[in-house]
Parts: sequence; C-alpha cells; structure tokens
Amino acid sequence: MRDQLSFEAWLFINHLALQMLYAVLQTVFDKNLSDQYSFEDIMAFLKHIRLNNICNQWIVSNTTKKTKALCDKLGIDVTNSLVAP
Repeated sequence: MRDQLSFEAWLFINHLALQMLYAVLQTVFDKNLSDQYSFEDIMAFLKHIRLNNICNQWIVSNTTKKTKALCDKLGIDVTNSLVAP
C-alpha cells in the first residue's frame, strides 16, 4: 500500500466482502443446503448472472437451468427485467 488512505480503503473493501460471504453462508445454512453446496460452488453459479442495460432498462441475460434452480432454492429473485432507478 502506498499510503494510509489506500490501506484503509483496502481494509474496508475486504470487510464488506467478508460480510457478503457470511450472509451467503448463513443463507445456505438456513436453507439446509450446506451439504450440497460450498461457497465456491455458489459463487461459480452466481457469477454468470449478467445484467444488460438496454434503453435504460436492465435485462437479465440468459442463465442456465442449474443457476435458476439454485436461485430458487436460495430465495434469490432474478426477474427477467428490472427497471433502472
């Protein structure tokens, strides 16, 4: 790190990433899916969900059936189109 401000920003980003990690792991545990999926498995599925901004409207690109099934199991709502704020 070049200076104190950069180091603190790096620490803050890592803190947010850990908070997201534990939220995902808690959801997996609450849904009794921890014996089927690891954190790496879930991230491998979810990282392929893409949004495209077309004419100021967010549209979810095609996802696989396995990704949709995992989202349904976890209670993640991935709708076909989302309106930009």
